[in-house]
Amino acid sequence: MNKTDKETKERHDKIWREFLQHPEVYVFPGRIAVPPAVSAMLVFQVPVADAAMRASLAGLVARLEKAGCLFPFPQDYWHATVVPPTLLTKGQPSPPNLYGEEFIEHAVSKAREVLGGYPPFQVTVEGVNAFKDVVVAIPYDGGHFAQLNVRLRSALPELPARYLDGHDPIPHISLAQYTKRGDLEDLIAALGELRDHELGTFTVSGIEMLVLPIDDGRPGTPHKYPIAFL
Repeated sequence: MNKTDKETKERHDKIWREFLQHPEVYVFPGRIAVPPAVSAMLVFQVPVADAAMRASLAGLVARLEKAGCLFPFPQDYWHATVVPPTLLTKGQPSPPNLYGEEFIEHAVSKAREVLGGYPPFQVTVEGVNAFKDVVVAIPYDGGHFAQLNVRLRSALPELPARYLDGHDPIPHISLAQYTKRGDLEDLIAALGELRDHELGTFTVSGIEMLVLPIDDGRPGTPHKYPIAFL
């Protein structure tokens, strides 16, 4: 495990310890908390398309579901975020991070330009964690996610450095949302048993830019733009 992966583990361990001390969660209301002018979110991510990895994650989710307080994401949603979401608007751009629809074409063109020739790399997934809003699996990428982030944000300085809630990016694969706030003892026990569970390795040979339309706070059908390294 290299330095970056050790830092990832230390950060996840800290989040887990904090969760054990204060096991508070947010129940997803079916809407996205964004300003009214926002019409879409744009995000760069590593999709989990590998069949063997999906099977491992599905088995993990099935074990966690027995706790009775989770709503799993569909498998085609599983991904690791490389650059946090950027907010888009159909109207005139307005701060802090809102852009017109023309930004989509510009962003995917620039991304394909700066990521062309990036070498494929492996990601190892090991263990789970509980964030306030989602249960996640932990990917160890050897620092490549951070390098891709730097390339993309250097080419597209409009992209945000942090999530909408102010948190810094940390490698994770979101697996499920919470359906209730209380009675989390069974979930905590299940997560504790799987904290170091090895899920396997998959190869990343490209990422995708995803644009998620938003109408009145509700997500629509996402549009995916593949970005191959080679």
